[in-house]
Amino acid sequence: MRIQTEGSLQGQTATYHKDGSLRIWMYNNVLENNAGDKPFVIVNGMDITKRHNLAKDLKRTSRMLEQTNQVARVGGWEYDLEKQTIYWSSVTREIHGVEPDFEPGLAEGLNFYENKEDTRRIKEALAAATANGTPWDQERLLTTVGGEKIWIRSIGNAEFENGVCKRLFGTFQDINDFKSTEFALQRSLETQEKLNAIMFEHIELIEQQDKTIEKIQEFKFLADSIPQMIWTANPDGSFDYYNQHWFDYTGMTFEETMERGWQPVLNAEGLKKHEKAWAESLRTGKPFQVEMRFQRASDGAYKWHLCRALPMKNERGKIIKWFGSCTDIDEYKRALDLENRI
Repeated sequence: MRIQTEGSLQGQTATYHKDGSLRIWMYNNVLENNAGDKPFVIVNGMDITKRHNLAKDLKRTSRMLEQTNQVARVGGWEYDLEKQTIYWSSVTREIHGVEPDFEPGLAEGLNFYENKEDTRRIKEALAAATANGTPWDQERLLTTVGGEKIWIRSIGNAEFENGVCKRLFGTFQDINDFKSTEFALQRSLETQEKLNAIMFEHIELIEQQDKTIEKIQEFKFLADSIPQMIWTANPDGSFDYYNQHWFDYTGMTFEETMERGWQPVLNAEGLKKHEKAWAESLRTGKPFQVEMRFQRASDGAYKWHLCRALPMKNERGKIIKWFGSCTDIDEYKRALDLENRI
């Protein structure tokens, strides 16, 4: 036996308690001899079950956090001011496109930003954090080792000891997909503004020629050619026109829409929000704007839309028509939700 040859034995073992639970023990056995040269063993054991389970939970939590960071593309970083060393986590290295054993320096880190304004903002943030402990949260355009330009979000904090900054640390996240969606939404809204301008040009034509919107074929052609849902309503709030995208998306006919309105394609919460906002606009004459989820006929999925409407008024300031649209912002909402959960 090892204890006979080595004189001691240490390790861990497991036993079952009388209640059936598993207990983990740390033991230390020592071989001794009494006066009659008869050997005996002194056994010392300690119940470390709680500590063992805590270590397992910590390992599992660390593994889950690492996997979550991989999915969300969130890395960590740390700057030791005393040693002048920088640490990047594996995800941070992946975002920069460097090798797993890459050792970053402050100068090397700044070289990933081609825009001088971004570099200036980074240096200012580092200086403010070092001097005053001011945290930062910035979005910047980074160029990877492979030459790819991606948007990142950098969050930083400072750690002080006796009034002296010892460490800067924070997170580093790839937000390129989110920014792409944000830019797409911005372009969509700009397109919507252009459409509104065109609609108002047609409104002037309507006022001059005393025609209704249904008689203007150019407007109907334009409304049917864009991905937004376009609609109009009378001064009392009754809807009287929808473009083709409305019928394609909702699967409803014109007759069904006139009879049941938006109720079939909104959940209870969305319908309540719509009715409240629409009633307020009709009462005050203020522009209508609300975010709601419409059910798509093709797969039954609910998608977020930004719904807006502007009133057309005559020379006396009386509303004679409402012009509205619903724009798909589902990807933007999902990206924003993911960012807020991180």
